[in-house]
Amino acid sequence: MIGKVLFALVLLIVIAMVLARSKRAPSQDRAQSVASPTQPKINVARQTAWLFIGIVLLISVVGFIWQWQDRQQEVTVAVIDTQTGKTVEYRSRANLVEDRRFETLDGRRIQVAGNERIEVRK
Repeated sequence: MIGKVLFALVLLIVIAMVLARSKRAPSQDRAQSVASPTQPKINVARQTAWLFIGIVLLISVVGFIWQWQDRQQEVTVAVIDTQTGKTVEYRSRANLVEDRRFETLDGRRIQVAGNERIEVRK
């Protein structure tokens, strides 16, 4: 998850650097466009590259937001004793549920015993 955020930040920094570089010398670009007939092809390629980078960045951000929202969702955690069948239910957030332990919404930390199992219900 952190890797996605870092990737998005690196993309933003690279985009900012390229935009800053292209804004520094606009007079040189105009002089080259008059002299060079291949300039429109380069502009189309550059616009396509920027569009691709923008789409990748947008998909990354949307995916990150969806994943974050899913992890923040409140869930019901049922702790079931396998020997007696007794069930105790707790409310928690999806990101607070780990392998054999979880934290409830009111701050209690629950460690599940070896003869119990956890069911997470949305």
